[in-house]
Parts: sequence; structure tokens; C-alpha cells
Amino acid sequence: MVKVFLGPNRIHDDFGPDNDDNYIEDNSIKFSSWDEGCGSIDIGSYGPFFPSDIKKESHYELKNFLFDFEPQGWSYGFNHCMHKDSGKKGSNDNFVLDITDDFTGEPHLRARENIPMHVNETGHNINLEVNVTPLEPEQGVHYYAHPKNPIGVGDTIELLVNYGDIYEEVRERKGYGKSTLGSDQIESQRVKRNQCERVKVEDFIMSENPEELYDILLSIRGMVDSILDLTDSCLNVTPVPENMRRQWTARFRMHWIETLFRKRFVALQSQMSPYLFSNMMHLLDKMKYNNNSKAHHMMINIPLVKELALKEIMEESIFLCSKKHRLLHPLDPSLWCALAQDIVHEIGQTLVFELKTGICNETQALEKIYRLAQDASTEVRNIGQTRKRFMRLAFKKTENDIIRKFLKMKITSSTEKVKPVLKHVKDKGADAQFGHLQYLARFIQAEETVEVAPDGIARSNIDIQWYMLCQVVRVVHVMVRMCLPTIAKMYSLERLCTSVEVAVSDAKIMLQKKMIEPYNEELYVSPYAESCSNIAIKHDTKRITATRVRQIGASGDRNQKMEERRQILLQGFAQTDNFIPNVHINVMQNRQSKTFWKEMPAGTDFPQGWIIHVHKRQNGATGGRFIDYYWFTRNGKKLRSRVEVKRFMNALELARGDEDIALGIFKETSIPRPSKCPNAQVNTEQTSKSQSIVSSAVT
Repeated sequence: MVKVFLGPNRIHDDFGPDNDDNYIEDNSIKFSSWDEGCGSIDIGSYGPFFPSDIKKESHYELKNFLFDFEPQGWSYGFNHCMHKDSGKKGSNDNFVLDITDDFTGEPHLRARENIPMHVNETGHNINLEVNVTPLEPEQGVHYYAHPKNPIGVGDTIELLVNYGDIYEEVRERKGYGKSTLGSDQIESQRVKRNQCERVKVEDFIMSENPEELYDILLSIRGMVDSILDLTDSCLNVTPVPENMRRQWTARFRMHWIETLFRKRFVALQSQMSPYLFSNMMHLLDKMKYNNNSKAHHMMINIPLVKELALKEIMEESIFLCSKKHRLLHPLDPSLWCALAQDIVHEIGQTLVFELKTGICNETQALEKIYRLAQDASTEVRNIGQTRKRFMRLAFKKTENDIIRKFLKMKITSSTEKVKPVLKHVKDKGADAQFGHLQYLARFIQAEETVEVAPDGIARSNIDIQWYMLCQVVRVVHVMVRMCLPTIAKMYSLERLCTSVEVAVSDAKIMLQKKMIEPYNEELYVSPYAESCSNIAIKHDTKRITATRVRQIGASGDRNQKMEERRQILLQGFAQTDNFIPNVHINVMQNRQSKTFWKEMPAGTDFPQGWIIHVHKRQNGATGGRFIDYYWFTRNGKKLRSRVEVKRFMNALELARGDEDIALGIFKETSIPRPSKCPNAQVNTEQTSKSQSIVSSAVT
């Protein structure tokens, strides 16, 4: 409850200050802004209260994303800019009035002390009448009350404002918007909305220049420190209070955007000074996810932290799978049945979490994946007549033509494996709950005529082959390839198809068919592939031709290497035992090569855990006289030449010893191979820009 005292300095005529001569102090008079001689009431300032309340729009959007869109409900687009950068020559920035703090994302204490923050919003309730209008005078945003019904001394009224259509997204997230899709409490809707926001964040980071990105990192430096300090303090607090929910969400999202910033900076390194690049990497090191026992303990043993970690992992997995239209909206019930959604949760959420926290290793995870696919296959093939089991294959009703086309897609001409199942149920009585369903199964012929049984339930045939390929194989294959890179090379599509009893050729045909975005291409699908080299090429304006780095040493070194090879060739038969234990599966598979000769540790000149394989050429003009070296990193990456070794070592240095990040950098900086045809035309712009990236990584 707040009290408003009317005085000469608070009464306004047509939203402008009036003079003291018109003010009459009489407690018996009831006040209405609509009466003659009366006006609006200035109930106070909404903001800004501090210089930091005015932010660049780009800085604010990043903060809004980190704090799970809580600041969005308290912000205003600001026309009169008091920001220190406003009015600068060449500045085209927009600004936002943000009265939330950088620790919780909620309104700060000074804002809470003022009435405007406590004014409620009418939304779409036609029974509520607006009696407050926000206006923007020279020094900020003020709220003006204009009650229509007369009020006297001691009377109370609810202050109500309507923020219009621009506030609709906030209403929808909270569950009282026009949309009937539901609030963020419904997982599929939350993931869909946040997918759109992640696409925006990625596009912004990948399209800005280095100076602007550095400015953003500096602006959120204090926010990063506060988030880390607050969340780290949870280690000694039991239970973790619910008001820490938003800080933990901010921490997980901070780790996610750190990977985007790092990739962007590495791609643009050739355009940046060494000093600027070094400072950026130093700031990002603070934001990086620390893969240590402390982080794992909190994620595993603190229920609130585990819940939020699983949510963010799910969103990140779906974002990755959407690239190149591989797997779109995998939690949308009109596109994917409950069976497919369970697979998405098991692989893209649970398995990623368990691998990240060390609960299981790669081999155990891979076996779980094949077992999961096999269980899904068994469930579809043994589908019963009970409604409860059959609902696992149902799709929510939709009028979207793209989705309907996907559900009727024909993969193979085989119609051998079909089962009689429920096709339709009555919409009345006990079966009314099924009325929202469009398909209770996917049928071989959508227009087939069926006979209605005495119990009112029609029966038809389910296309098991379609379910296996489109709802199981696609989901499993894309999720493993995109979300579990550490086991992607151990995984086999052939074994997956064997587990679900489908032909590999049919699976490949299905996977080659790109999914079509059913809602909005620009909003929900990232325009960037996994590799960031193309991103750098897209935005580069400078062309720097890389100088070739000579990889072979002086003639004396060359003769010494030739002698070493000759000695290996004289050692007799290929190695068959005494291999290095506990190695990556790629190393084990390479031992089966016909040309494999010897395995040895890489030595002190390489990172610990690296392995060298020596291969002896068997055929051709150089058969029996030449050998080849292959280097294997700890994560199983096979390097085929000293040039690749040099590039990977440089990437490892940029990644500060993290081989997983180094592998991503290594892939991003690949040199395009020249055409073997002498008359072939080469895209010189793309080649020179790609070479500039390689130059920055090698030199």
C-alpha cells in the first residue's frame, strides 16, 4: 500500500506542470482527472536513477538473455539518451532504460523505493481500466495517474497501466498473453522461445566487429564476477535458496556465450592487435566452464543446480541440432511423438549431463544410446491396443502444411511391417481428451477407409518403417553427432540401423532429406554452421595472403629423419602386442590397418598422452621403401602430417591446453585444397580469407 499526497507540484494540466494559483486544499473535495480544472498526478519517476541505468541496447540484450529475460519486464526503449556514448560522431547505438541490477536481474533498491515500479499491468483483461500513463520528459520516464472515478481522502485505487503490444512477449512468458501456447512453465514453449533468442545472440556475436565485442565484455565484467561469486557460495549452503535460480541460469548461459565469443575472436585474430586479442582471451578465461570436481559436485548434489543445468543443456543441444536443418523443434508435439521426445531428453540432456560431470564414460554412453534405440524399436513394433501405450505415438493437432507434409513423408516403398492400431476415437464422453490430436498414428495411406468397430474405435495400419527412420534414427543420429562430439567417431550408423532393424540405405536416404523449418526460418534456424571459418570470411574486409611456412628442416635434419625411417624398416615384422593401454578407440581401430607397423609414445616434444603410429607402405613404386607417421591426440584426433601437427599445436596454445576447443579451432582454420584441374576457376576471395585465418594460427 502506498500513499499519494496531492500538492501544487504534483498536479498537472494535460500532462504539463500547472501553477500554484490553481491549487485548492480542501479535504472534502473528491478528485478526478476528468473534472474541470483538474489534471493528472505525477506519481514519480520510473528511472533512470543512476548513470548505469542507461545501457546500449546490445549490452542490455546480452544481460537480458543471461538473467532469463527478467530485465525485459522492467525496461524501456529510451529516446533521450544520457549515456556517455550518445551523440558521439558515427554512433548509431540505441539505448535502453534498465532499472535492474547486475547481480540478480531484478529491480534495484532505489527503483523499488518509487511508486511507478509497483504499478500493475492490465494485460488483456477488459474488466480493468487504465488509469496511469508513462511519459518521457527530458530527464527520464515519469508515470502520471489520471483516475476517472472521483477519489477522496483515504480512498484507495489500484494503479493500472497498459504497455501495449511491445509487452506481449513478457505476457506470453508469464502465461497471460493472447497466445494459447502456454507460458515458460511448459517445456516445449520455453525451449522454442529461447531457441529464437539463442539465434539472435549468436548472430549478434558473429556479426559484430572486435572492438564492439571487447566493449561488451568490459561492460559485463563486473556482472560476471558477481555471478561467479554468488553461485560459488552455494557450495557451503544447504539447501540453495530459490532466489538463486536466476543467478545459476546466468552462470550456465555465460559459459555458453563464452564459446561463441572465443570462436569469433579466433576467427578474427588476423584483424586484431596482439594486445587486444590477449585481453579478450583473459576476459573469456573467467567466463569459461571449469571442468573440475567443485563444479561437478554442485551440479550432481544440489537439486536446484542440477535442475537448471539439465534445462540449459537441453536448450544448447537443441540449438546445435537445428544447424543445417538437421533436427528442428524436437520437443514440438505436433512434429515428434512422445517416444521421440523421450530419446531427445535421454541423449541431448541426460547423457550430455552425465558425460560432462563424469558420471559415465564414452563407452558406457555409447552402449546406452544403442540400447535406447533398441528399446524404442521394440516399443513401436509391440504397440498394443491400449490407449495409454498408443498415445506414445500420437501427434498434436496442427494446421501447419509443412508439418503435415513431414508426417506423411514416404521414405521407402516397403509396406511389410505394419500393425493394426487405433486410428480414431470419439470426441465425446470419456474420449473427449483425445479430441486435440490430429494423428493417433502415421498411416501408409492417409485416406484409407476403415471399418468402425462396435466399441466406436476404428482400426488401421501403422507404418513402423516411418517411425523407425523419422522418429528414432533421425533423432538418435543427429543428437549423437551434434551433442556428443567425444563419442561421435566411436558411433556407427550401421550399428544403429541394426539395433532398430532398418536398412542402412533407407536411413541414409532419410538423413539426406533436409527438414524444412515449419514456423519461421530467420527466427529459429541459425545461419551459421558449426565451423566459424566461414563466419570470418563473411565479415572480413581485409585480404591477407598467408606466407607458406617451411615445415622441413635443414638438410642435416632431413638426413637424420631418413636414417630413423631406415632403421624402423629394418626392424622386421609389424608390432602385434605390447601396445599402449587405455587409448582412444581411434587408435585401436588404426592398429587394424594393413600398413600399420609400430606404435610408440609421441615423446616430450608433444603434449602428454599423444601417440605416434608408424605405417610402412606396402604397394606402389614406394612400397617397402618408405614409411608414414600419424600422430594421435588425447581425444583421438588423427594428424596426418607435420603441417597438421603444427596447426593443432598452435590451436592448442590458443585454447590454453583444452584439446576439445583446440580441435574446433583446428577444424575452423582448414586450408582449402586447390583444384587438380589447371583450368578450374577458384574463388580467390574465399581462398585468401581462409588463408588469412590459417596464417594467424600458424605464425
